[in-house]
Amino acid sequence: VMMNIFDVEEDVNINPETGEQESSLELRPKYEDISGFIKAIYPKMDKGQEANLLEVIEELYFRFGFVNNDVDESGDVTVENGVLINNLRKKTMPQLSNLIDLMQQFVYDGTYPNLSDVVDSLQPYRNNKTRGMFDTQTPKSFKNLQDVPVITFDISSIESSDLKTLSMYVLLNWVWE
Repeated sequence: VMMNIFDVEEDVNINPETGEQESSLELRPKYEDISGFIKAIYPKMDKGQEANLLEVIEELYFRFGFVNNDVDESGDVTVENGVLINNLRKKTMPQLSNLIDLMQQFVYDGTYPNLSDVVDSLQPYRNNKTRGMFDTQTPKSFKNLQDVPVITFDISSIESSDLKTLSMYVLLNWVWE
């Protein structure tokens, strides 16, 4: 079981003036997290490729309905027979294969041809490929762990040091979220 490096959670703060809870979603740090993950896979990335990668990541989140400072939910609250029905649900999170597909599209259409090598280096990390363990959705059961006193992560069965490094990167990012 692996966590999705693309998972984002909204921040909940108390407005000091009103005392009400306010949710916000800051995406820029997540863009940097994902960029760092990709740079761990492709360490030869230059500054131009990194800048273009960040733009692709931002576009990917936009296509999945995420906008900076917009809470991470979709749906409506409706009233049926005098009962409040909350239809809010978590938005679907992007996955690594979605990023690879979008980068590939931008390489082929000439928008970011310098990302060709980055796309090639990410291919083994697609779902159902040799290193596809990072191309996944986080299990729903992992979303409600805030009340659990201790969480243990065991990566001892991962033999490749490269995969262990990437696994630790994903786990640490998930813990911080």
